[in-house]
Amino acid sequence: ANIIMALIASCVPVFVLISGALFLERPCHENAGAFFLRRVRFFFQVIFWTLFYIVLRAGSEPALSLGQMTADLWRGVPYYHLWFLYMLAGLYLITPLLCRYVRVVSRPCRVVVILLLFFCASLWFLAGEIDSMWPRQNVVFLFVPFIPYYLLGHELRNTNVSRKSLFLFLFLLLAACLATTVHVSGGD
Repeated sequence: ANIIMALIASCVPVFVLISGALFLERPCHENAGAFFLRRVRFFFQVIFWTLFYIVLRAGSEPALSLGQMTADLWRGVPYYHLWFLYMLAGLYLITPLLCRYVRVVSRPCRVVVILLLFFCASLWFLAGEIDSMWPRQNVVFLFVPFIPYYLLGHELRNTNVSRKSLFLFLFLLLAACLATTVHVSGGD
């Protein structure tokens, strides 16, 4: 089970990488309004599923208070798996801005920014592990730690990878899975 968990732990970042490769590659001639109009259905789905799970929780959790539900909504988790939709909605909201960014800023500068964003996201999560009072997430900024993955997806799409680099990447991926498995196994 630990090996399977280690292998699937990267599913959300990989999904965000693919989304960045697809959405940031599109031409930016469409304005932000047109971009959002094409995604109105998604935002209605987020609202629908949020309301659905609020009603479900209200009916199945007798001890659920309005304060707890409000706190859960603020954290972006009206139900444990819905955080993903809120994260994705945040990325969709900033996509027109990031689309312009990748067109205007040079590639070396974008790579440095991606590395800095990964470092900042790591610090954010580390601070949350060290201090339990650290505000780890809220619905407004839930997407922020995933911005570097989104941008990296665009960069990877536009990178020619040699066979040697591909094998190195696969080796690093397997090493990371092994390290995650060992870490998860040691924590039990």
